[in-house]
Amino acid sequence: MRRCHHALSSIIGCLLIFKMVKWASAFQYKLHLDSNGRYLFEWSVDYQKNTVNVQITAKVTQDIWFAVGFSDYGSVTSADLVVFWTDGHGNHHFVDGYTNDHGIILPDDQQDYFLTSVAADHGAVVLDFYRRFNTCDEQDYTLDNGTTHVIFFESVYGNELPFGHVVSSLGHAVKRVQLLKPELPIPVLPNDTWMFEVRASEILIPSVETTYWWHTTILPHIPTNHHIVKVRQQCKPPPS
Repeated sequence: MRRCHHALSSIIGCLLIFKMVKWASAFQYKLHLDSNGRYLFEWSVDYQKNTVNVQITAKVTQDIWFAVGFSDYGSVTSADLVVFWTDGHGNHHFVDGYTNDHGIILPDDQQDYFLTSVAADHGAVVLDFYRRFNTCDEQDYTLDNGTTHVIFFESVYGNELPFGHVVSSLGHAVKRVQLLKPELPIPVLPNDTWMFEVRASEILIPSVETTYWWHTTILPHIPTNHHIVKVRQQCKPPPS
């Protein structure tokens, strides 16, 4: 892990004061990072520029700082993060950070997340930013078309910087998603398209990294050639 040689004040030189305006923008995909719906992660992919554009909507009060980013298998160590907080003067701070092998959050020497807008209103903060797939920074997570583990942390801002905290003791969550989705057009289905539903009842999907299930069923009699044009899964939560 590379050490941070810059003075912290120079890193926090990316202190930002913006006019509080939320710009209208369209994102292709979205994901709630927590079960309460307080953190919404939306993104779109630009393959011409090799960048991911992200919008985070966090329903938090001004005394909360949070970090969102990526890590191998959702680990709290060696994670690549963006850190956001609002100081006692109402100024917003947005810093590219990471966690070391001990799970301590630190500012990154090389700032590779670029904030384009920030808005705060009615108990929510909205951040728009982008980053490249590969930043050539050893502290950053390289994005690819496989499974990406998106993580977030939050804590109370008590007039001290978020850096130096051991994040394993903070409230956090992990979501798995394919961040770099292929650019495929949405097909227009023919009028005679019909759907056949296959249910595997009374199966509990375990909370492990990857699980494979096989279930056989008999299709209805189809006298002529047909084509499968779409497959999608449907999972129901277990009974409480």
